[in-house]
Amino acid sequence: MAMRKADTSGDSQKELDQTIKSISKLMILPEDETPTLATVTDPKKLEGQPFFARAQTGDKILIYSNIKKVILYSPSMNKIIEVGGINLNN
Repeated sequence: MAMRKADTSGDSQKELDQTIKSISKLMILPEDETPTLATVTDPKKLEGQPFFARAQTGDKILIYSNIKKVILYSPSMNKIIEVGGINLNN
């Protein structure tokens, strides 16, 4: 699997909270939705997907399903790498 979703218990909730806190210093985030957090585990498996062109192992992905927005964030560089819309249709 190229990405790992975090669950919302214990350490995973702390990881989500820390990621939101870090990204919120760089951009305004929606306050009325709790995003899903995923972590890039294998960037090679994401090749060919333009959104992930600059993704590296350990990068965080916040997925806002209600507003259909996704954010790729690099904790190691403390930079937002990409922001895009998502299509949740089957």
